[in-house]
Amino acid sequence: MLVFDEATSALDNATEKSVMEAIEGLSSDLTILIIAHRVSTVGRSDSIMELEHKRTVAQGNYESLIERSPSFRKMVNTI
Repeated sequence: MLVFDEATSALDNATEKSVMEAIEGLSSDLTILIIAHRVSTVGRSDSIMELEHKRTVAQGNYESLIERSPSFRKMVNTI
């Protein structure tokens, strides 16, 4: 298991893209937990959990969260 806590928060967009490509190239046998405020960081994740006040308010992949979660959709639209 690998845990990334705000690993891309201080990176420019090009460097973030390189880091995310490297993470995506890791073995599919790994469980990778990415904690991020940037929606772009989690966009290709298998499962995303949206948290609010320490509680899960929505869970799914990127497309399903855009469909079902007004707050996730708002985050995406502010990029």
